[in-house]
Amino acid sequence: MTINPVLSMDGEVVNNNASEIKVQKEETTEINKVETLKTLGYFHEDTKQQDINKRNAIIRFQSEHNLTVDGIYGPQSETVLSALVNGSERRYLDVIDQPPTKGKWMTINKTKRILTLYEGDKVMKKYPVAQGKEPGLTPEGKFTIVNKLVNPGWGGAGIAQPVKGGSPNNPLGYRWMGINHGGGGSYGIHGNNNPRSIGTNASLGCVRMINSDVAELFDIISLKTPVWIGTHEKLKEWGVDQKSYLGYIEEIRLAEEKATKEKQAIKQAEIEKAKQEEAMKQAEIEKVLQEKEESNKQIEEPENIPTIKEYLEYINGIQH
Repeated sequence: MTINPVLSMDGEVVNNNASEIKVQKEETTEINKVETLKTLGYFHEDTKQQDINKRNAIIRFQSEHNLTVDGIYGPQSETVLSALVNGSERRYLDVIDQPPTKGKWMTINKTKRILTLYEGDKVMKKYPVAQGKEPGLTPEGKFTIVNKLVNPGWGGAGIAQPVKGGSPNNPLGYRWMGINHGGGGSYGIHGNNNPRSIGTNASLGCVRMINSDVAELFDIISLKTPVWIGTHEKLKEWGVDQKSYLGYIEEIRLAEEKATKEKQAIKQAEIEKAKQEEAMKQAEIEKVLQEKEESNKQIEEPENIPTIKEYLEYINGIQH
């Protein structure tokens, strides 16, 4: 890392340690983030471009925790990653009321850009996706997979020249899974030739995936696999609640806060009880001391006891 010196008006070098420290801190944070994502299993060598691999790690991490997938490591991603580093449990929070099958099926959350693979009501895996550049381009509804193709050809969609299957320039990548909307050849789940588009609204209506992810999914699912596509709210209407991990963190925080307050209340009650007991003991001590003091006064100050002279005079008076 090279830091260019800051010069004053007369050409003298000005100390810029603060700038250097700031840059070093940012670089250290970036390294720690990448290393943590590697440790947690989100970083894959998908390409020879490390910036793409880092971005893929971020969007995989975001999809895994039901965060909005955008490839930006912002406050929400930082909150979740910090929680995991500090020992928070890795878990899926999806709640499914009535799955369409006990076998494998999928949802595509258009709000969060997440494809979720389920088996019955259990999450198998989550994947980041890209979708239609306009909200209405990616169809919503309950569909099924009707065809699967390796190295699909792209017809050009009426806006470009067709591209042969297997070409690195093919917008469909190397796998295609068509849905029964539009006959199976118009809309589907496929790979890409633009990895930075994953986690954005970029397609003509299809659902794009990271090429290694779509290859994995392709081998898992079969024809007639149900695919539900909708916004986050639409999926909830269908009985699929894909809760964000941020909500789980908040629940833990509130539970810990409640437990802390309860402990503090118990401690305060113990302190108050101890104070009351101490006050009672002190009152008893003061009572005993007061009684002793009054007793001593009665001994020290006898009332109406005659002297010897007075006693003799009293006796003589009786005799005479």
